[in-house]
Amino acid sequence: DTFGESGKAAELYEKYGIASRFIVEAVKRAIKRKK
Repeated sequence: DTFGESGKAAELYEKYGIASRFIVEAVKRAIKRKK
């Protein structure tokens, strides 16, 4: 379990893995699995 943190949005997105680059990579992996 972790508690939420405060800080700049970009830093928090990176820390919690929800920055756009993480989402793009997840979509690419999902597309590869569908082929």
